[in-house]
Amino acid sequence: MTIPYMVAGMDPEALTFDPEASQSEITLVCYDGEKLLEEHNVEMTRVVSQLEKWPVVWVNVEGLGSSKKIKWLGDLFKIHPLALEDIVTVHQRAKYETFDDCCFFIAHMMEAKGELMQEQVSLYFNKNVVLTFQEGPIDATKPVLERIRKAQGRLRSSGADYLAYAIIDSIIDLYFPVLEYFGEKLENLEDAILDRPDKKTVSSLHMIKRELLTMRRALFPLREAVSSMMRSSPAFLPPIRSYTYATVMITSCKLLTLSILTVNFVPI
Repeated sequence: MTIPYMVAGMDPEALTFDPEASQSEITLVCYDGEKLLEEHNVEMTRVVSQLEKWPVVWVNVEGLGSSKKIKWLGDLFKIHPLALEDIVTVHQRAKYETFDDCCFFIAHMMEAKGELMQEQVSLYFNKNVVLTFQEGPIDATKPVLERIRKAQGRLRSSGADYLAYAIIDSIIDLYFPVLEYFGEKLENLEDAILDRPDKKTVSSLHMIKRELLTMRRALFPLREAVSSMMRSSPAFLPPIRSYTYATVMITSCKLLTLSILTVNFVPI
């Protein structure tokens, strides 16, 4: 895929920002078992002032167009230059990497509202801090934030590692309603396809095939990234929960099933 704002032969650590990307808004969430601090559209100095006060600090950046803010966060949290380049250059393949005592995870969030939409989300985290960088409005973090607000489950009593896992779980969970959406569309097309398909029906089927292929290109590398987390992680990070891997496997199988159905439905 050609990214229009990239130039061939550039330094791989050079930061190139998409001029059409949304401006970055920083949300700060800090908590422990008793207290919660949640602030939106915060200034960069506010982030610094809270780092030593809380056992878990979550910095969420929505929009990747503010070079000053993102470079500042990169310097503050010592984000590896290659990771920072992957954060601002979207359309990256899902992956998991470690840099010293930090973990880096890239995935793609999915949403279907008439057509398939996807956005990249990046996590960079250590034992105390989680940073999330999101392209735009598709937001897998909202359910996690709601659980923090309501002090549901183990989130408020656990560390940054558990928060990172919860966000990854939520990203994977977004795939289920999208698969249900395309499953229903295939069911609605089935009778027409098997009876007397017209051009509109065939066109709709090919559209679904393309959308499912897009999902496969995002989901299968995500499965590999989760598997990589299970095999190798820093000492501070406990092994990823089997639930997470089981969920991504179930999602992959369901996607594969729908893809096979689209092949079987192609009229001769």
